[in-house]
Amino acid sequence: MHLFKMLILVTLLGFSTLVFADERFRGQTLNILNWTDYMDLEVVQEFEEKYNVTVKFTYYETSENRDKYLAEFGTSGIDLGIIESQVIRAYERKGWIIPLDYSLIPNYKHINRDLVDVSQRADIFAVPYFWGTVGIAYRADLVEEAPDSWMDLFQPDEYLRGKILMIDDATEAMTMALKALGYSMHTDDQEAIEKAGILLMKQKPFVRKYGYLELIDKNSMMNTGELWMAQAYSGD
Repeated sequence: MHLFKMLILVTLLGFSTLVFADERFRGQTLNILNWTDYMDLEVVQEFEEKYNVTVKFTYYETSENRDKYLAEFGTSGIDLGIIESQVIRAYERKGWIIPLDYSLIPNYKHINRDLVDVSQRADIFAVPYFWGTVGIAYRADLVEEAPDSWMDLFQPDEYLRGKILMIDDATEAMTMALKALGYSMHTDDQEAIEKAGILLMKQKPFVRKYGYLELIDKNSMMNTGELWMAQAYSGD
């Protein structure tokens, strides 16, 4: 039901390497590409005050939106980015990231190696930031029976028509559809991919929205009862 997922912080091409000394940063701006609500603003404020800098965020809603942004505008004006561990190699091939100088990150030695080793090249370009899973969120007071498999999301009961949200990301949707059908999410078998696509098309009438699950806002669709079930990240 769950997919392990790790978010990592990478240095994007064009970023000038900075040494962590208080005065060296004075007056500079650190530009970060990130999802919304993924960094505590109190920590950001403390960082700004300690190093006499300004932190500026460029937000995106989905991984696809982030990649489209970078493809269109490049990495100019972006210093650090939060991405999934599985796209490190692709970003390296595109020339979007540069190696980190780990001598400037002394606390890196405390990172659990299992989190670093989960992805190739992670120990060159990245530092683990979050790890978690992809699963199913649901309104326990509205759903008749708690989902216990991905098929409960992809082949829902009739009363859930128009009550489901799917992450607006082809990779997230397709990989979970493949898992629901018993295939590896890394398969390149064309028949398996076609079956997953058919499963997603059959699910479409039940989907209220392809987007991102908002839970913090009391007026969000899940909180108001417009959505009863959703594909979601465990961090939310």
